[in-house]
Amino acid sequence: MRRFTVEEFNIMVDELLLDEPKFDMLCVIARKQLEPMLEKMCTRFFGSSSTGHADDLVQEISLHLMVVTVPHFLLKDVPTGAINNDPDGFCAWMTTVAKRKCVDFARKENKRLGMAVDIDDLLQYLSVEDSYGMFDEDDGIPTLRAALKEVLSWDVAIYKTLTWMAYFVFMLAFDVSAKGSGDIILKNFEDRTLREMFAMIILVAKSRTWLELSAKQHARIVRALSEPWTDGRPYGEVRYGDLFMSKGGRSSISDWINKLNTKLRKMELSDDTFND
Repeated sequence: MRRFTVEEFNIMVDELLLDEPKFDMLCVIARKQLEPMLEKMCTRFFGSSSTGHADDLVQEISLHLMVVTVPHFLLKDVPTGAINNDPDGFCAWMTTVAKRKCVDFARKENKRLGMAVDIDDLLQYLSVEDSYGMFDEDDGIPTLRAALKEVLSWDVAIYKTLTWMAYFVFMLAFDVSAKGSGDIILKNFEDRTLREMFAMIILVAKSRTWLELSAKQHARIVRALSEPWTDGRPYGEVRYGDLFMSKGGRSSISDWINKLNTKLRKMELSDDTFND
């Protein structure tokens, strides 16, 4: 829910685009929009010891927004020169920035205090779009390694496993949203075979060396691709689009990913080594 008016947004835009920018209205909007959400999140993360955390975060996020709002939201379409004059879009964008900052703060603060952070509690405040893109890379690598290792060990249909892998590999490699990653999957693989899809995932994953599969994991997927589909063809020769459920490709992809993520969130993922 947007807590600031269109008029306030327009004033903020005018102030930010001055030769000497002003940040008064940006700070007003940030506090109006973010404070209730951050207070709720901090209470959940820190309980009775949350006093002052939300206020500190509002100030920290406001400073961050002073730096990133113009280049990353208002003028994101440069060099076309078009201003992103969208108050609802700004509300959603700013909320995502704040959630990520809050979760990152909670992880670091709890680590400093020697407290265990429940990853499920952190993830529930972020949509699937944010789930695995919310951490700084150094913080996120152990969790992603453990998640990938866990998913590859499950007895799940190979097309679902490849979809889950592609979803997160593309988000990381191409710095796109969940929707953007889904678009890449549909555009590139709907008419390709699962074997071709797997080859593309492996190629793209090379941009993140820590995502490289172990020999055992690679062999497991190759074996799964050789298993027969319902018509007797090996899965590897099946067209990805043939596997979509009746409600359509995008919905199917989202369904498969959500189910695997739900299963992951019910488990305690260790930060042990990635290789088997």
